[in-house]
Amino acid sequence: MPVAITAVAQDVHWSQFYTDVFRLNPSMTGNFNGDYRIGLNARNQWQSVPAPYRTISAYADFGLLKARRRNGTQDWIGTGVNFLYDHAGDGRLSMLEVRGALAGHKSLSENIYVSAGVNAAFRQRSVDFQKLYFGNQWSDVDFDPNLPNLENLGTETFGYLDVNAGATVSYQVPDKFNFYLGASALHVNRPDETFYDSGNRLGTRLAVNTGAAASLGNLILEPAAYFTLQKKAQEIVFGTNFVWVTNNGRYSKNSNNVNLYLGAWYRWADAIIALGGLEFSRYRLLLSYDINTSALKPASNSRGGFELSFVHVGSFNKQPKTPIYCPRF
Repeated sequence: MPVAITAVAQDVHWSQFYTDVFRLNPSMTGNFNGDYRIGLNARNQWQSVPAPYRTISAYADFGLLKARRRNGTQDWIGTGVNFLYDHAGDGRLSMLEVRGALAGHKSLSENIYVSAGVNAAFRQRSVDFQKLYFGNQWSDVDFDPNLPNLENLGTETFGYLDVNAGATVSYQVPDKFNFYLGASALHVNRPDETFYDSGNRLGTRLAVNTGAAASLGNLILEPAAYFTLQKKAQEIVFGTNFVWVTNNGRYSKNSNNVNLYLGAWYRWADAIIALGGLEFSRYRLLLSYDINTSALKPASNSRGGFELSFVHVGSFNKQPKTPIYCPRF
């Protein structure tokens, strides 16, 4: 279930935000129809401007202690780990992140589920000042990096702990319909993020995400929306994916179904996002492209960025232990 939004915040962002549950909402850790999920996200943004952004993320999460009760309800625990690397600019401003997550999922009835989760990450930020040019290095002809820059530069590397929390409620009719609504608070410990001695505390970022999946014969609609606010920056993404199921339906026990994806998303005041993809035997590959519509359009030539996501959901047994439908991220 995807939706798109504009990114002006201080964090990494994805057009396919729904594929990165560790940053979307910690309570979604382990919330899928299977025992384990592995995934990869990669983004190459603004290649046409002098300082493009490149981001890659890999993760694995697990649904543990799943036990079906006689009344049809089920509780379980989700846990997972995520690695992310992001860099941009001539000075290779970068972030290396290792994140662990834990979530609890409880059924209030056969159709209503609530989830709550937390995650914590160690982040390392770095920059290479030797690759930057300063006004004092101008030699009246060009820049000479061997000249002293005469700047009071800070440390090139620092690290900190980042803590996040979230909750989700969902209503599910297995094989037919799912709706969810979630809220999260990111950077709740407001860590300092600065290369200098002066403090630069991250603002707590509040986020709301919602979406649905409805099965209409061989067509599945997956609308979603996302809103986040951090200090004076905000981002809004909304849209839908259309999934064409070539066999007996998305939730068929036949794991060899081939599902075709087409999606249309909009990041408010920033970009139109087109998406296409394929799902086969519980492996899903999606590719999206941003068409820039913001004030950067003259420099970007309307080109935003390519983004790729890969997800595999698997079971330690041949088939999932339960037919309970969970959001397909």
